[in-house]
Amino acid sequence: MDWDLWCRLAARGAKFTYLRAPLAAVRCYPETKTLSGDQRRYREIWRIGRKYGGRLLPVSWLGFYRYDLSFRPEKTGVEKLLFNGLEKARRVKKRLFNETQETLYGFYRWSSRVDGQCVIQLPWYGDRKPQKMVFEVSPENAGYRVIVNSAGEVLYQADGGLVSIMMPETMPEAHLHIRMTCLQRRQWELRRFSFYGN
Repeated sequence: MDWDLWCRLAARGAKFTYLRAPLAAVRCYPETKTLSGDQRRYREIWRIGRKYGGRLLPVSWLGFYRYDLSFRPEKTGVEKLLFNGLEKARRVKKRLFNETQETLYGFYRWSSRVDGQCVIQLPWYGDRKPQKMVFEVSPENAGYRVIVNSAGEVLYQADGGLVSIMMPETMPEAHLHIRMTCLQRRQWELRRFSFYGN
């Protein structure tokens, strides 16, 4: 697990610097170890938290559980109660420790909420190129400005919460660089996006 590696490096005195550039890509889907909610993952988180954090009860375990629940589209009644409780606890913790709501590429951390413009960077491999991208957004019937790679900006009107974008014929760059802005509101949501075609 990556977390174990970073903890071992930090324990040996490694110094880390944040680079504001994409260095790797992660594919998220329900069967991944991260999103599966598998018991092995929780045991590993518990072990690492105890070993490197020196705590009898690693609080990071609760944060991971809240994160997992946030990705479940259909929650049981108990899961809804637990998720709401963990969300409230998280807000209280942020107030107590005066944690700021910083954004990364326009996104609030661990959220689909955007402040102003968001930037999405995706590596692109092989010759297969999609014909269109579909973004699920809120507000659902607002206008959006989108720039894909170095092409000029295009204005789109969301229809029922969806913005459909035809992909450029040629994409010489090795990755997609997408900038998106809601024209009506500074605070908005990019809930998910998908590729369709070829």
